[in-house]
Amino acid sequence: MSIDPSALNPYERQIFEAMVEQKQMKESMGMFSRVLETCFTSCVTEFTTSALTPGEDKCVDRCIDKFMKHSERISQRFQEFNMLLEQRQMQSAAANL
Repeated sequence: MSIDPSALNPYERQIFEAMVEQKQMKESMGMFSRVLETCFTSCVTEFTTSALTPGEDKCVDRCIDKFMKHSERISQRFQEFNMLLEQRQMQSAAANL
């Protein structure tokens, strides 16, 4: 289902934007939790001290860095795909005129 925010009155638009923001926050927190769990499970192997060992610390840094680079790449590809899709839609609309 797709909602056109421009078709909503100001009150409905405000509610819609709040719902979108809440959903984005929930998704971000879920992603953060998954990354944290993945990196912790992959990197933390000793529980004899209250701090991370230097090796664990380095592993966590690499794990998070890899996730961030992966997320940036996905976001970039998604934007490229959307731009291409919009161009095709505009070309199709122009051809139908």
